[in-house]
Parts: sequence; structure tokens; C-alpha cells
Amino acid sequence: MSFKKKAGNMFRSVGRKLLYYPGWQTTRKIVVIESDDWGSISIPSKEAYQELYSEGVKVHEDPYCKFDGLAEPEDLKLLFDVLTAYKDKKDHHPVITANTIMGNPDFSKIEASNFKEYHYELFTDTLKRSERTRSSFDLWKEGISKNIFFPQFHGREHLHVGNWMSALQSENQQVLKAFRLGTYSIPVANQLNSKRNDFRAAFDGNSDEELREIGKSVQEGLRLFEEKFRYPSDTIIAPCYTWHSKMEEMLFEMEVSLLQGIAFQQEPVLGENSYKRKYNYLGKKNRWGQQYSVRNVFFEPVLSWDEKLVEKTLKRMEEAFKLNKPAIIGSHRLNFIGSMDKSSRDRTLTLLSKLLARMLKRWPEIEFMTSAELAKLMVNKSS
Repeated sequence: MSFKKKAGNMFRSVGRKLLYYPGWQTTRKIVVIESDDWGSISIPSKEAYQELYSEGVKVHEDPYCKFDGLAEPEDLKLLFDVLTAYKDKKDHHPVITANTIMGNPDFSKIEASNFKEYHYELFTDTLKRSERTRSSFDLWKEGISKNIFFPQFHGREHLHVGNWMSALQSENQQVLKAFRLGTYSIPVANQLNSKRNDFRAAFDGNSDEELREIGKSVQEGLRLFEEKFRYPSDTIIAPCYTWHSKMEEMLFEMEVSLLQGIAFQQEPVLGENSYKRKYNYLGKKNRWGQQYSVRNVFFEPVLSWDEKLVEKTLKRMEEAFKLNKPAIIGSHRLNFIGSMDKSSRDRTLTLLSKLLARMLKRWPEIEFMTSAELAKLMVNKSS
């Protein structure tokens, strides 16, 4: 390795240590695996992907378009097989905190209103619409019962409803094409005359009025979550790590105690069509006493393929443990989905199995937890 590369690695390591050093600490080797987007539709099929590509939509440039989708029973069975093959010192399996989108657009009703009214359906109804996913929720319930799959709230939908409806009403051709194929999840960065052009950033409000509407959808989504899973969501993760701090009071009123995220929150600047970066750290509290958790390890084979990914993930875990931090691992759903590319899913599961085996061998005292369990531990100030 060249001196320049060694120096670059050293400075990155030092930078991460400074970034993650503040806040709550523990001498316990805690591992939390957070995975976003469960329940969200993404691109519904290979055929839809190919048709969008042939129409000039740049789906090939977006890994969420190329690889993501609703989890099929086979995807979940294979993931659960990996998780149940390992146990920590307390006889607990690794557990996925499955951050869940509760609904998807009801395309038929929206079209029937001539794109004037937004309607949604529960993600479980979306699953039932396809033979490929009709029995998927049975696997969700199995994973929950085995304590290897633990849903938490990610949003009523993974969609900025206002921006999407405006694009439909203005007859944006690529957005309409995607709509006819049953999706909103396409790259639109160069099409819309706004910096707020990611339909997936569901909590991205640009005014107090818009924040109120987003707040209503979040409140409804949290209610739907509790009805579906029979327990409240103690934590929440904002889609695209984008939310305004004004939303946190409403989340406090809904008894959300922990805000999942990464070190830098993207906070909209109201009325200015821009953002500011807000630094958060593990255990930092807002004015209502809610705490933030921060992902400090990333296992994203589909987003950033690297033949040394397992070694690099273990290195990040080592840095976290040396700082007396839990290893909070971010790994989106698209890594575990095979409907678009089975080889991608299978490669990820092989790497995940290798990672779990090596972390347990290196740190046999590891404890697997959910985000909600970590939240309770932090509130109790236990280390």
C-alpha cells in the first residue's frame, strides 16, 4: 500500500473516531442491525424495470431500482436461515430491526380521481396483490415470533406525497410512465425544477403547512403500525435521513423515544428550498428528552461492492467497541432481495454469514439487540 493511501486511511479512521466519540458509552459489545424500506414497493418487476429503461428512465443508475423490491417468501426464508445459524452469549440470534413502511400508493384510486386525490393501501394489501408475495407476511410473523425480525416505523409511505402528486398533475411523462407500471421510485433529479426532487424523502417539508400534512401522515402511520403489529414503535427512522426538528415534538407526543439515523441529519430550511446538516451523536437528547442513535457501521454490499467488505465491516466494529459504543450496523432491504437479481441476494447472504461467524469468533461476548432494546438501555443509563 502506498504512503498516500495509508495516510488517507489513517485520516479517515481518525475522523470517524472524532465523529462517533461523543455521547452514550457502554463496555458491552452490543450489535444492532438496522434495515430500512421493508414494505415499500420500489420497482415491482423485472419487466417494469426493462420498460422504464427502454423509455429512457435512468433506472440503471440507481441500485434501489436495479435490486430492490418487495420481499418474497424465498428472500425471507434464506435470510432467516442465516440469522438462526448463529447465537450470542445469551443464546439470542442476530435480529434485524426491520424499519417498515406501512403503506403504498393505491394507484387505481389515484387514477380514478384524475390525479386530484391521493390514496394509499396497507403494505400487507400490496403484498396480497401479487402471487409472488401473497404469503410473505406469514414469514414476517414467523420472523417476529423467533425474535430475528423486529419491525419498527419508517413512514406511512416512502414517498413525498405532495411532490409526487404535483409531478403527476403536471403530466411529467416519465413519472406518468412509472405510475402506469405501479411505481413512483425512479430517478427524477434532472427533471423537476426543484432541489426537492427525490420522491422518496417522505418527511421533506418546505413550509409549516407542509410539515403539518407530513405530521398527520406520520401520526396515522404510527397508529397503523400499532394496529398491525400489536405494539407501538419505540423508534423511528426518517426516509432518506431527512426531517425537520419541528416534527420531533409530535413524535414525542406519539411516545417515540429514539430517533434512528446517521451522524448528519438533512434538515430542510423552510421556505428556502435548501438544507442544513445537523450533527447528531449516540445518546444526544433533544428538548423533549428523545435520544438519537447513529449508525457507525455499514454493511451495504449492493450499494458499495468491495471484495474486502467483511474485513472493513469488522474494522468499523472494532473502532466502535474501542470507543465504548455499540456497533449499529446499517443494511438496507435491497441487499436481501432476489426478485430482480438472485445472485446479488445470494452473494449478500454469503457475506452476512461470514460476517456473523467472524464477529462472534472475534468477540464471543457480543450481544444482539434491536433498536428498541438499545433505546431502553440508553434511557436507563445502564452500561
